[in-house]
Amino acid sequence: MFRFLRRGCRARAVKDGPARPWYWRPSGTRIRMAGWMYLLSLFLVLIAALNTDTNLLYLIFGAMLSLFMVSVAAVRWGMRGLRVRRSAPPAVHRGDTAPVSIRIENSKLLKSALSLRIDSGNPAGTPSVYILRIPARRAAQFRMAEVFKARGVHRLPDITLATAFPFGLIERRVAVRDTSEIVVYPRVHAVRPAVLEQVSGVRSIPRIVRGEGDDFFSLRDYIPGDDIRQVAWRASARRGSYVVRELARQTSRSVAIVLDTCLSGDTSVSSDDFEDAVDLAASLAVTFLKKRYAVSIITPDLRLEHGEGNSQVVRVLETLARVEPSNLSHLDPFGWYARGQDGQAAHLYISPDPRQWGRYSRNLGAKVLHPREVVLA
Repeated sequence: MFRFLRRGCRARAVKDGPARPWYWRPSGTRIRMAGWMYLLSLFLVLIAALNTDTNLLYLIFGAMLSLFMVSVAAVRWGMRGLRVRRSAPPAVHRGDTAPVSIRIENSKLLKSALSLRIDSGNPAGTPSVYILRIPARRAAQFRMAEVFKARGVHRLPDITLATAFPFGLIERRVAVRDTSEIVVYPRVHAVRPAVLEQVSGVRSIPRIVRGEGDDFFSLRDYIPGDDIRQVAWRASARRGSYVVRELARQTSRSVAIVLDTCLSGDTSVSSDDFEDAVDLAASLAVTFLKKRYAVSIITPDLRLEHGEGNSQVVRVLETLARVEPSNLSHLDPFGWYARGQDGQAAHLYISPDPRQWGRYSRNLGAKVLHPREVVLA
């Protein structure tokens, strides 16, 4: 009785653009507490009818059994014809709330979808949302807040649609999963201005670089965060996609942020220390970029070249969102980094090892930054 077909489906396109792919995960139908009490009453009526052989009790038993069967059929058909679409911001900072828009469409011709409850699969998400009625060929749209505590690329958590309409005896639950992903950036903290001014080696470099200037440099694809005033509208119309103009100026102040991700199996460095180091790198990079510095990110496994402007902010955060502890092993902190790789830029050294914070290294010719001396409380 309670075994139903499990189907997979894909959302169709709508007028405002293609829908994100989704499918129904295996669902379940369960008897609620009220349903068990109802079955107990049904069993007692049946026992009484068999013992007394009273026609009225048989009629009552048949009516109660029919009501239960109607409840099973109603919750089964109540979930038919529903389509779910979710949209979320492409990125969010770690620990922040991401507003996820959910649209539930009822494609049935005549029957309304009644008494729907939507639960989030994220334990840190918002409480359940209750929808009283979605008329036929109409849709309901609402927002749920999702909190992502871990940095990286994450799939949106599943949501569960449930209904116990009309009698509350049987509840049918259907889990909806979609393949949408959201990039979780590291946290960006406020940085002490006095510390930035005291960083040695930050200077202007006489060279032509891309950035905010007066001379045309090139055209490139639009990146979220670019200034809308730099969009080349004629070139965008010919190409069919947005392109922006890059301008050149003659001097640039460059900063290289060197993040040591080599843990070397050291158990003294916790995951929180590593995340704090990544947050510090992101905070410094965003602060310098807002002050029109050219910023690069260097780790043992990757290197993000110098860049400026809002587009570089996005690239920096995207890069740091995917940073993981390195498999390289070095006894000497920052032993993997050759100081002469970028001699024209000022270097800021960040380590996840608390024992290295504030220490001066002769090999580097600089001090490893201490988070408490840089980040505002």
